[in-house]
Amino acid sequence: MSVSLRFWFEIDDVEQVRTPALVFYRDRIDANIASAIAIAGDPDRLRPHVKTHKCSQIVSMMLAYGITKFKCATIDEAAMLARAGARDILVAYPPIGPAAADFVDLAREHPDVRCRIAVDSPVAADAIAMAARARPIEVLVDLNVGMNRTGIAIDQAIDFYQTLVSGGAVVPVGLHAYDGHVHDVDPAERCARTLPTVTAVRAIERALGDDGMRVETIVAGGTPTFPCYAAVAGIELSPGTFVLHDYAYVERYPDLPFEPAALVVGRVVSLPGGRRFTVDIGSKAIATDQAGPRGVILNMPDAAHVGQSEEHWVFDAPGRVPAIGTVCYVVPRHVCPTVNLHAAAHIVGASRAIEAVWPIDARRGLAGAP
Repeated sequence: MSVSLRFWFEIDDVEQVRTPALVFYRDRIDANIASAIAIAGDPDRLRPHVKTHKCSQIVSMMLAYGITKFKCATIDEAAMLARAGARDILVAYPPIGPAAADFVDLAREHPDVRCRIAVDSPVAADAIAMAARARPIEVLVDLNVGMNRTGIAIDQAIDFYQTLVSGGAVVPVGLHAYDGHVHDVDPAERCARTLPTVTAVRAIERALGDDGMRVETIVAGGTPTFPCYAAVAGIELSPGTFVLHDYAYVERYPDLPFEPAALVVGRVVSLPGGRRFTVDIGSKAIATDQAGPRGVILNMPDAAHVGQSEEHWVFDAPGRVPAIGTVCYVVPRHVCPTVNLHAAAHIVGASRAIEAVWPIDARRGLAGAP
């Protein structure tokens, strides 16, 4: 009796899938959520960032596990979360321009949802206050803990928090600290790099408390430092990439217990000569924002990247050249912007067949599109 050996990523009815296509593996998403809860110790400590998946059905999966708090970067994502049933939403992005009024409108439309936003300057705080028109809006003060992208300097944070309290136009209730600059491969070194953030946050919390000011919520970290902050009491954890994971994280953080759950599926469309073959996954279907290969073809891992354009991705085969029509299963190097390139994801269930198509319903820019 012969036994057919198959890889986890192979799809039974892949011939029905028009490529290039984004594919989610439901069982792997489920396992990644369960692993995150195991690290956190309690779903109530989790505030996952939805910028990776932007998908209300994945939010529903998290809600079923008892996760009710979420973090996002855009008003589109916040609106998706509110519609999906999230009860506590943090927008971790400065509300500059129309975003301030859009956020206040969202909070008004969903009075049963706790909507908060991070601010790091008087300009952002004033924008929220003006849009709110005396309606109390809760904010978290965003701290620059070394990434130098957003956040107020640590030595200015206490004065800024006090100014917000005394001004009364917005209600500061906590601190937000994202350390995306911490990406040491060694987990011990990675956790050691989080200690200055914990020290700074605790010092700010104590100083504000001594002055009678409330610091109700502290949100810190991303996927790489998630286990580090999980060991610190009183901090909400905000990993994002973990739910789908990607090639860059598998390569850099083998200690993390997550598995890739999203692939881009394509096909060999041409054999231009020699050992060369071309796949229908161009830069419009997979993220190109990071250095190095855009991803790895799991069923041809030794194929050598030659070049990529909008609709084409060219490789050299190390051995036998694949036939035209060969299906390619690619794990992207950076999954978050890859997802944003697709309107929907095909969902593979335990049967290895496509069982549904889920919209990526918080793709950036769609909510305000004409």
